[in-house]
Amino acid sequence: MRLPIKDLDKLRGEGKFAEVFDLLDALKLNAGNDPMLSFQYACTLDSQEREEEAIPYYRKAIALKLKGTALAEAYLGLGSSLRALGRYQEASVVLEEGSRKFGRNAALQAFYAMALYNTGECKEAVESLLILLAETSKDRKVRAYREALLAYAKDLDKTW
Repeated sequence: MRLPIKDLDKLRGEGKFAEVFDLLDALKLNAGNDPMLSFQYACTLDSQEREEEAIPYYRKAIALKLKGTALAEAYLGLGSSLRALGRYQEASVVLEEGSRKFGRNAALQAFYAMALYNTGECKEAVESLLILLAETSKDRKVRAYREALLAYAKDLDKTW
């Protein structure tokens, strides 16, 4: 049976979490080793601010070799959930790994910067955010200073 992702997303968006869980349970989530099922279960729990319960499902989805953008979202969901629970060091490790695997994923980079801040690595957090801003901003004024921002990000303490 093919996983009805659009249906799950629609039901989650409508706040019909019980129906999502019923559908996932019907697909035998707990008995199966389908990484997408684990990921969808994690997302549904996370949508209800049940981060502690979502974490094992994110971990299972990643361990089962989830693929593509869903894998990037699993890293983000896991890291974000850990961070929300104050487990900053764990969050930092997960978000760093996700950022390495999906270097162009701005959301992963932003959440990794927050985790860096939470672990006391404030300089690294600001550097990361400056690079992210310089590389992704469409703002005309930011774009005008792109090279300067990238140069400063390399060494925030340097003076001339």
